[in-house]
Amino acid sequence: MKILLKLKKSVFIITLFLISSLNSIAQEYNYGVMFGVNSSNKRLSKKELGKEIYDAKTTLNLNAFIKYKSKNFWGISIEPGFIQKGSKENFYSLEEGEFDYSQLNYIQVPLLAELFATEKLYFSIGPEFSYLLSAKMKSDDSKIDITDIYDKRFELSSIIGLNYKVLKKVDIGIRYSHGLTSILELGSTHNGQVKEYNKYFQFLIKYRI
Repeated sequence: MKILLKLKKSVFIITLFLISSLNSIAQEYNYGVMFGVNSSNKRLSKKELGKEIYDAKTTLNLNAFIKYKSKNFWGISIEPGFIQKGSKENFYSLEEGEFDYSQLNYIQVPLLAELFATEKLYFSIGPEFSYLLSAKMKSDDSKIDITDIYDKRFELSSIIGLNYKVLKKVDIGIRYSHGLTSILELGSTHNGQVKEYNKYFQFLIKYRI
C-alpha cells in the first residue's frame, strides 16, 4: 500500500513537472503576421552600369511568422510569405530616358537569428530564400510578361535588421536585403559577365496573434 502511494505521488510530481515544462516552452514561442513597405531596387555586378539603369520603386510584402526566444539574449524567426521586388528602369524602355517598372513576385522564407540588446530592442540577421512566381514590365499604357527571361527562379539573399517592441503584441522594424545570387545574366563586357541582383530596404510591422 505504501509503495502504491509513493508511486502515485511520484507520478503526480512528474506530471506536474511535465505540465510546467510544456507551459514554459509554449511561452517562448509566438506567431503572427507581418506587413512591410519596401524601397526595392536592382543592382548590377558592374556598379557603374547599374546607376544609369535602375531607380528604386515602392513595393509590398505580407508574411506569417513563428519565432522562438530563448531565456538568454537570442531567438530564431521563420517568416514565410509573399513579396514584390523590382525597380524603375530604362533598360527595357521603348523610349530613351523613360522609366518603366519591373515587378517581380516572389514567395520568400527569411530564416533569421534575433539578438536582443534589451527586452524590446533586437537585431535580425540571416538568409532569405526566395522563388520567383512571375515577373512583369509595366509602363503607363502597357504591360508585358517577362517571367521567361529569368532563368534563375531561386534566389538567396542576406538580411540585416533592427526591431523594437512598441506594444505587447506589436513590433516595428527596418531591414535591408542584399541579393547574393544573381537573378539574370545580361551579357558580357570586356571586364566580364554582367549580372543582375535584387536588393531592398523595408519598413515592417509585426502583430503577434
